[in-house]
Amino acid sequence: MITARLELPNASYPKAQDTADFYKNLLERVSVLPGVQSAAAAWWIPLSGSDTDVSFDVQERPLPEGRQAVAEVNVVTPEYFRTLRTPIALGRAFTERDDKNAPPVAIVSESFAKQYFPGGIFPVRIRSASGSLQMARSMANRRCAKSSA
Repeated sequence: MITARLELPNASYPKAQDTADFYKNLLERVSVLPGVQSAAAAWWIPLSGSDTDVSFDVQERPLPEGRQAVAEVNVVTPEYFRTLRTPIALGRAFTERDDKNAPPVAIVSESFAKQYFPGGIFPVRIRSASGSLQMARSMANRRCAKSSA
């Protein structure tokens, strides 16, 4: 596996769509290079650390008054879990259809699922500051991810 860190200048990529288009084009070009089996992009890669948190409510299991659930979040492209060879235990992987026009979706880690959904009761939706998310569960003990397709 080869990783690279890129920071695009805001002056050249002022809109979110400009950035998304850059990464889509980059991944299309990288994925056809000799020897490349899969290519993906993410805000951060495992073990690199993240400080992007999102607060959320589990609609079926509200927390006591004054408590708020918080999880680290990562925005990834559809090939992210395949590239990292991380199976999805429940639900589905992200697809190209999971774009800004589709309902938001999330993939959560096993540790997240155990903490917030003990006993295997796993809701279809959670509510975050950005709205309601459909969820799937990843086998690996990775943090929450959100599609950026």
